[in-house]
Amino acid sequence: MSPIPDFATRFSIFQKLAGMEEEERRSALRPHDDVDLGTGDADIKRLRERLDDALDTLTQMEIGCELSLYDLTSLGVDSKKILGPVLIKSDAFLRYLGAYLYFGVRIFAGRIAPPPWWDPGYQGLRPEFTYPFVNKRTLQLAVPPSVADGTLIDPDVVNPRVVDQNYKKDALDSFLALIPDPDEAAALLFLDGFHPDETNEQTFDVDEPAEFDLWLRGLRPGLSSERAERFTRIRDGLIKWSGRHAAFYISLEPEPTQRSWNASNPLSRRRPKDGWVITNAVSARIALADFYWIARLLRAEVSASGRVSYPRTSWLHSLRFQSVLQDHRDITASLRAEEEVLRSAFDFVSDLILNSVEVTNALERRAFEPEQHPDSLNDPRIKVQPWRAVFDAELRELELQKNTREYSCPRCEPPIAPTPLTGDAEQWSRRLSTLRDTRHRVGLALSGGGIRSATFNLGVLQGLQELDLLRHIDYISTVSGGGFIGSWLVGNVRRSQHWLGRLTCWDESIEHLRSYSNYLAPSPASSAQTPGPSGSAGCAMPSSSRSLGSPGSSPSSPWYFSPSKASYTPRTTYSAQTPPTCSTKPTSSPTPPGPEASDRWTSSPA
Repeated sequence: MSPIPDFATRFSIFQKLAGMEEEERRSALRPHDDVDLGTGDADIKRLRERLDDALDTLTQMEIGCELSLYDLTSLGVDSKKILGPVLIKSDAFLRYLGAYLYFGVRIFAGRIAPPPWWDPGYQGLRPEFTYPFVNKRTLQLAVPPSVADGTLIDPDVVNPRVVDQNYKKDALDSFLALIPDPDEAAALLFLDGFHPDETNEQTFDVDEPAEFDLWLRGLRPGLSSERAERFTRIRDGLIKWSGRHAAFYISLEPEPTQRSWNASNPLSRRRPKDGWVITNAVSARIALADFYWIARLLRAEVSASGRVSYPRTSWLHSLRFQSVLQDHRDITASLRAEEEVLRSAFDFVSDLILNSVEVTNALERRAFEPEQHPDSLNDPRIKVQPWRAVFDAELRELELQKNTREYSCPRCEPPIAPTPLTGDAEQWSRRLSTLRDTRHRVGLALSGGGIRSATFNLGVLQGLQELDLLRHIDYISTVSGGGFIGSWLVGNVRRSQHWLGRLTCWDESIEHLRSYSNYLAPSPASSAQTPGPSGSAGCAMPSSSRSLGSPGSSPSSPWYFSPSKASYTPRTTYSAQTPPTCSTKPTSSPTPPGPEASDRWTSSPA
């Protein structure tokens, strides 16, 4: 990796900011989305450009440290003097880092100047007694574990790829070589919110993003030649930037994925089974430098704690919309794949940032709210596991189940349990520190709505089974009527080895399901069948009848409704008694449910 040059000149901006009063820093570092930062503010723009250059360098240094390419002593600079205590405690500086998503700088600050309360034996005051505000946030974030050297585990790769120092060094060098060309630079300025006004060079046009979106959708005819030329340049720059960076992240993936991506024609790319997914832990570290730009490209909103939301469609979607209108199929295919890659890389680095915030909050609770920390239980019999450790164990179990369901390893042994982590290390996801490939997890949600929902969801399950997709599902979430059919599915999965497979016949179980779920269905004449004061014939299930899937059990209530015999006619029974049917003839007067209701039962052959 090329050395980082000229530390003294590049980091002098930090000393300049530290010499300002807090009010002056707040004015200079205000986000230009909140205050109109016009072209007339030349001095402030130059200061911010120098600051961004220095912060990008700190992010690069943090990436190098996380990749174990160098440590702080090898940088040739006193790292503890880079960010002094004034900037670390400055609300204006913290707000600037949050507005422009410099999470890598906040992690680097935790590396070079960790707060004293990160020490397990800290016995100090609470933050509200140390700082003027009770809810003051801390600039430093917990440092993730370094990416371990080792072998990328992938069942589809015959010769696994060894990841070592040279590999990580080449990966970072390749990323640093992605220097934007003039079109890309114009596109990045557009994403950053700088939109020059054609009529006034001292201001910015705040309506340009909306106008550009309309132009991409073919809804903005009659633009001036200057504006149309600028929009074309921005469009070309966005396409170039997304294509080059997506190709970079793909280059760190296994060889089969690279070969498919590097097809001569985008239309001939063969999408992997799990999609264009970024799984290399090296990519998550390097994406710290791309985090802001990908967020802007996807038009994502990121909170100070790293939580992501998508209130609007991405610019890549709008670009793809225009390519469809112009019948550029190759561009459409490229943009679709590139958006999938960049979203995957963005999700990976977001997971790293969220994990860092979670660990930071846990360290703070341990120091200032020890009674809320698991260690306060003082009971050796109780071991409270962090959420990340439990989730990693769940992923290992899912991996074994997925191999069995997909017949890729029907008799494979359970995955070897990794070396137990101790201390704060167990709070970090293993995905961030190891090179183990993780596949997509797929979930199926079955909504509620009574018997109608259960019937509809049964049809959905049958369709998924016929398409041989059901065995690829890892999670199932149900509610109400969806829970009824979900319980039926899970019960059969536990009783049958290959229930989710395409060749398994469900007919007998579905027949039984239809025959013994009458109590869920309303009567055709529901208003005349409702028992109680309104008055009509009701139906009671004798205690000898059996509920679905659990022979010997009875419904929780003896009162239920039965549909007409034409719709559901039981063919088999679990008991010697003949299942009773309900007379639909209404009574002459309202009769409350009681023992005398049994007189209204009529028997009919099954």
